[in-house]
Amino acid sequence: MLGTRIVFVDGLPGAGKSTTAEYVAGELEQRGIPCRLFPERETDHPLNVGGDLHPSGSTTGAQMFATYSVRSFIEE
Repeated sequence: MLGTRIVFVDGLPGAGKSTTAEYVAGELEQRGIPCRLFPERETDHPLNVGGDLHPSGSTTGAQMFATYSVRSFIEE
């Protein structure tokens, strides 16, 4: 595990996280660097602690902000 790196891609729904992560994984593989991609929607995601926050990409960032605030996330 020495020399192991982890890269997180974070952002709002629809921001391009999956596209970015898939691109980075593809670039690493082309360079012969072993990598593993863990999309949040996969059942074997190592941090999967419950169900989806929203139906697989059907909620936009604008809808999320209209429904939730930073304070509501902190309080929940």
